[in-house]
Amino acid sequence: VPVGEQKGQALKWYAKIFEGIINIWKWWNIKYAIPGMMRKIFRLTEEQGMKFDLQIINGDVIESEYNERGMIVELDCLALRDVLYSIPSGVGLRETYVVPGDHELGYRLALSTDPKGGISGESLDSFFHVIGPLWQTFVAGGIHFITLSSSLMMQKLDHLPLKEQSEIKDFRLKQEVFIQRTLEQIPEGKTVFVFLHDPDAISKFDEYIRDYYYMHNKNIKVFCGHMHAEWSLDVYRKLGNMALSKRANLLPGKIHKWAKGNRSRLKLFEKYQLQIVPAPGGMMGLGGGFLILTIHNAKFRIDRYKV
Repeated sequence: VPVGEQKGQALKWYAKIFEGIINIWKWWNIKYAIPGMMRKIFRLTEEQGMKFDLQIINGDVIESEYNERGMIVELDCLALRDVLYSIPSGVGLRETYVVPGDHELGYRLALSTDPKGGISGESLDSFFHVIGPLWQTFVAGGIHFITLSSSLMMQKLDHLPLKEQSEIKDFRLKQEVFIQRTLEQIPEGKTVFVFLHDPDAISKFDEYIRDYYYMHNKNIKVFCGHMHAEWSLDVYRKLGNMALSKRANLLPGKIHKWAKGNRSRLKLFEKYQLQIVPAPGGMMGLGGGFLILTIHNAKFRIDRYKV
């Protein structure tokens, strides 16, 4: 969607410049990065004979006109299916899991430009009916998989009417109960892979389970999207240090408010063995790729492939 033409955007001059740079990056993604990923996967399946059993898209694959409000329509669904069908992995839609990201459900992040941006009952409902469940669990190769909605866990609701806020809070509680009940039923010592979009939601995940020993007695590993590339974690760390230093006043107000919590969240990233799933185009064209997870007898290996 062209700069400034996403419905609801209120762009100041510096936001237009930033969005303009992002638009160039998006064009590069569509023109080169995603086709590059497709070619790489094709070579792996055709030349090296790899067979894939499932694929997980870890959020932010759709950008609609109401981008920051996450209003996905049938047209977006068709476009998404075209992309999924064109991935030459041999995996069908039944074995494809799309984790909801900020662009699918709506967001209010530090660089948001839509004053009414954020999740809503309508955006949650549209994702469920157009794409699929907001959370789910399954077992593959002896490993337990859990996919979650990070937006539902952490996005603010104060832009919504009180009745709608209450309904979404009830929905948020259902996901929390799902997490607790699912982990409760997994035997001690088992490996659990948790997929969510925004790594900041690990704080909420930890909050949900930290008082229950029997939920921690497994090997829990979290996979996130959102950051686009592994090197973004270094920037995350540096912003957190800067926000707590004498140079904090150099950061814009919204960025500073968010970054102050980065240090404590980094400790949780270590606790839950965070693995960043790279985007095909990386972050601003750097660090692009994808991960291949090989599982055999409940043991696993993660390989990173560059685009």
